[in-house]
Amino acid sequence: MKVETAIEAANAAAVGSKTTLAGSATAGVGWATSSAFFGWVGVIIALLGLGVNYYFRRKEHELRLRDDARKEAEHLARMQAIQGGCDV
Repeated sequence: MKVETAIEAANAAAVGSKTTLAGSATAGVGWATSSAFFGWVGVIIALLGLGVNYYFRRKEHELRLRDDARKEAEHLARMQAIQGGCDV
């Protein structure tokens, strides 16, 4: 797994979380001021932030699974090399 890719996915997920929070805050302000426009804008922003967060968290999870599979294959190859190299 490329370090840059993992960092980008984590940063995008953080942005998604902040967008969700901002949308929720906007919805709260809209509700408090009884303005339906701000309430709906806040809900839309929160849903968009939730979608971005979900997408990048899932992408980060897939990258971690691939990295774990690669590490497991490397470990098994090393163990086979060690066991095969000890024949006396």
